[in-house]
Amino acid sequence: MRQLKNYSIGEDKKESNDISEPVIPSAEKYDGLTREQLLEALKRAVLSAKNNDSYSAEQIEDFCNFVTPMLDEEGKARLTEVMSIIDED
Repeated sequence: MRQLKNYSIGEDKKESNDISEPVIPSAEKYDGLTREQLLEALKRAVLSAKNNDSYSAEQIEDFCNFVTPMLDEEGKARLTEVMSIIDED
């Protein structure tokens, strides 16, 4: 796998090494929500992505195939539940 540590584009355009930067504001947005509220937010996000043609079933499947081996049985059950919600809309 290609190493991306210290990756930069040209001398004056360095990329940040901290991949959490774009994730933290999103995570904070959902902090404190109940499970039901999170699932509703997921449904809205998926519906929005499908409506503006940014949804990719292939990317979702690739992600699931990537993370499934790392999950325990409870995690796999939750992922299956979330995937069924995504596939509903």
